[in-house]
Amino acid sequence: TAAIDGAVAAFRRNTTSGALTFVEAEIDGVGGVDGLALARDVRVSPDGAHVYAAGLGDDAVAIFTRNITSGALGFVGIVKDAVGGVDGIDGAIALAFAPGGTQLYVAGNVDRAIAVFERDPATGLLAFVEVEKNGVAGVEGLFGVSGIDVSGDGKSVYAAAGTTSSLTVFARDA
Repeated sequence: TAAIDGAVAAFRRNTTSGALTFVEAEIDGVGGVDGLALARDVRVSPDGAHVYAAGLGDDAVAIFTRNITSGALGFVGIVKDAVGGVDGIDGAIALAFAPGGTQLYVAGNVDRAIAVFERDPATGLLAFVEVEKNGVAGVEGLFGVSGIDVSGDGKSVYAAAGTTSSLTVFARDA
């Protein structure tokens, strides 16, 4: 990701040397691409078919198809905070996939929240499931959330917040 450019760049990696070759860039506001303002994190779905980017400035997650051979991207759409019932991704800053790639977790820095989305593996589209917010229903430690990950066994979600120097642990229902 390139936060200042509002972009996601794709590169091809030489598996022998590790050298990278530029493939292309998708830029916020160019060719219908949206959701990449202040892009902060990017994740390839576990099946390699889609790419997701957190747009901190757009309060959104941009969704792209990915050509598995060339790495080229195609814009699919976005999910945006406060649109279509989506909540918790104001200041989208970090992303994490659950094992198997059917759920995507998004850390919303401004919302002090973790949003959960169900992923359609065929289309890459995301459906909002729920949000866990700091100060609501006993959730604490998300003020300044800036990182998120899912345990390898898929049983836990971890959120790191620098402002509170905390690591919040959530049990995950697969």
